[in-house]
Amino acid sequence: MKTEILNSQNEEDFEKAVSILKNGGILAFPTETVFGIGADMNNESAVKRIYEIKERNFSKPLSLHVANLDVAKPYIKNVPNDVDILAKHYLPGPLMIIFEKTNLVPNYVTSNLNKVGIRVPDNEIFQQIANRFDGIIVATSANKSGAFPACSVEQVLKSLDGQIEGVFENDSIVAGLASSIIDISSKPYRLIRSGFISAEEMSELLNKQILLSDDGDISGTSKQMSKLNIIVVEGEREKILNKIKNLYEQYSKEYPDKVGLLLADGSEEKTGILKHTKFYGSINEIDHIVKNFFACIRAFENEKMETILVEGISREDRGWLVMDRICSYASDIITV
Repeated sequence: MKTEILNSQNEEDFEKAVSILKNGGILAFPTETVFGIGADMNNESAVKRIYEIKERNFSKPLSLHVANLDVAKPYIKNVPNDVDILAKHYLPGPLMIIFEKTNLVPNYVTSNLNKVGIRVPDNEIFQQIANRFDGIIVATSANKSGAFPACSVEQVLKSLDGQIEGVFENDSIVAGLASSIIDISSKPYRLIRSGFISAEEMSELLNKQILLSDDGDISGTSKQMSKLNIIVVEGEREKILNKIKNLYEQYSKEYPDKVGLLLADGSEEKTGILKHTKFYGSINEIDHIVKNFFACIRAFENEKMETILVEGISREDRGWLVMDRICSYASDIITV
């Protein structure tokens, strides 16, 4: 199979995308967070192909990706009034809401659970696909399970070329930070995956406590896997850079030319110009750090590095979201 690259400027390519879904194919598309792969919810063999392609455990459910929350209403029940508030503030956007499902959602989508995640991506390409497709798109991230998320067509193809029917090019920013997931199917509500939106922010909005949870049955928040030995150092910036420099000297003696550094812009003034150094950008540009982090890590993989030393950022404000995501791939986290 050849994976076709589709152009969002070409009207015919949107028709091809709809045809792929209708004919039981798998389509990759951008969202505001990461690239996703989707299939027709009512095509069981297509949905099961997503699991096979991703090498995903069948006990981990998929979610419904829709153009707006109204489209999802036949598939969810016992919807509290708080959903209107969440939708008004965050949808379309990087938030998945877990509802109790109706019988219209097949059990092979939800791994036999009685709940389902609904996602409304804030991306024009996805919105056009969803509005043209006469059905519901079941989707998840476009990468192998446990691997780094795909933030570009090139990264999708590196993992999935020849295994999916099509992928859309993207001109807008794909952030690399996964959506937040809130489960409102029971009370109290639970935030079961960290993302752009924090539990504190939603608690303040809804005027009620939202618990933190690591419900792997829904969120898949277990430790991410990487072949790289990723060491994140956090704390005071000067101490971080001194520690990274010492660790670099230590690891380089044992593994010459196999150690990479991932730093903020300007940090080389403290560490010196060390070999195999990459930069994720300004320490203040939170929205770009995660995307650049994954791009750099993929580059280190291509260069056959073994150990990567990462300069952590402050966890204040939205920094904790970035650190939460980065640290999920770390084999070691050092605080100085």
